[in-house]
Amino acid sequence: MARERICRVWYGKRWGIQQSFKDIDNFFDAADFAALIFADGIEVIREPLTPAVAMDGRTMATAQQTASP
Repeated sequence: MARERICRVWYGKRWGIQQSFKDIDNFFDAADFAALIFADGIEVIREPLTPAVAMDGRTMATAQQTASP
């Protein structure tokens, strides 16, 4: 399963309005949009494959030990 790439185009700071953003799936489309509106920047975001699970150090060490042959 591949990670989905999202390009976040930030704009509005130069015009003195509240800074906003627009998420676009394709980098080239994001670059075209950014050039059209004189955007402040483009940020590439990668979504995680699975939800993050909080683990403490002891749980992680135990999981690594049981996985070892």
